[in-house]
Amino acid sequence: MKNYLVQRTKYKLQDTPPSGFTMVEMAIVLVVVGLLIAGVMTGRSMIRKAQLSSIIVDVGKYKSAVLDFKLKYLDLPGDIGDAFNYWGANCATSAGLCNGDSNGQISIGVLDEDTKAWVHLSLAGFVDGSFTAGGDPNPPINIPGSDLGQNVGFWLRVYTNPALYLPANVTENIITFGILNGTAVDGGVITAQEAWSIDRKIDDGDADSGQGFIWATDGTGAGQNNCVDGTNEYILTNETDRDCVLHFRFNATLN
Repeated sequence: MKNYLVQRTKYKLQDTPPSGFTMVEMAIVLVVVGLLIAGVMTGRSMIRKAQLSSIIVDVGKYKSAVLDFKLKYLDLPGDIGDAFNYWGANCATSAGLCNGDSNGQISIGVLDEDTKAWVHLSLAGFVDGSFTAGGDPNPPINIPGSDLGQNVGFWLRVYTNPALYLPANVTENIITFGILNGTAVDGGVITAQEAWSIDRKIDDGDADSGQGFIWATDGTGAGQNNCVDGTNEYILTNETDRDCVLHFRFNATLN
C-alpha cells in the first residue's frame, strides 16, 4: 500500500504542468523592458542634441576662420588672388588652380573658389583637415562634412538672392548647411522645430530675418517643403520631416 501511494504521488508530480510567471515576476519583466526602452530613447535624444549643437559650434568655428583669414591676408579664402605665392605646390600644380580673382566674392563655377576656400583655410592653419579643390561641393572631399549624415556639409559661397533674406541690392558670402548635390542644396537634415531652436539660440528665431545671422529654406529636392510655409515662417508643427537648409551670414558683405 505504501509503495502504491509513493508511485501515485510520483505520477502526479510528473503530470503536473509547470507553473507560469507570477504577477510579481511579470511586473519585474515589464519594468526592466520599460527601463531599457527609456534608456534607448534617452540615448537617441542625447545624440541628436549633440549633433544639433555641433552645427552651431562648427559654424562659429568656420566663421571665425574666414574672418581671421581675411584679417591676415587682406582677402577672402578661395578668392585670394596670390594664394600660390604663399603655398605653391601644396595648394595646386599651377597658380590658376590655386588663386582666386580677388573680387570679394567666393564664387562657384569656373573658378571653384568655393572649394579652393577650404584648401586655403587648411593650408593657412585656420581649419583642420585636408581638402582638394575643384568640382562640385562634395563633403568631406572638398568641403567639410558633418556628423549628421552622408553628403551633408558646410558650403562657403557667394549668395545673391531676394531682399527677403538679404538687404536689397546686397550680395554676401555665406555658409550654407545641408545635403549637397552638385551645386544645389538638395535636402535639409533637420526639422523645422530643430531649425527654429538653433535660430533662437544664435539669432532671433525668425526664418526669413533679413538682418539676422541665420535663415532657413526648404531643400530643393523632391518633397522638401516642410520647413517654412508660404509666409516664410517655420512650420513648427513639423517634428519629423528633416527638410530645413540653414544659411549663415558672417558679415563679409559686398556693396
